[in-house]
Amino acid sequence: QMKLKCIRNWITDPNGYERDLSEYLTIGKIYYISKFFEPCSEWVYCIIDDTNQPHDMSKDMFIDYVSIERDMKLKALGI
Repeated sequence: QMKLKCIRNWITDPNGYERDLSEYLTIGKIYYISKFFEPCSEWVYCIIDDTNQPHDMSKDMFIDYVSIERDMKLKALGI
């Protein structure tokens, strides 16, 4: 299952208004893709949020944690 690390918990709408999503997301926390719900578009992930509900969130709010883990393991091995 894909693991994602949250890198921001706010969004900006087209009018420039910032919306705080800290009730749904915590910066630095690892989230998982929902197994049961499809995202509404190709630009979002459907994650299980802090309220334990599926929620579509923009992909640019996350980084792929598997690649971070791989890099950490390679550095630990001196590679």
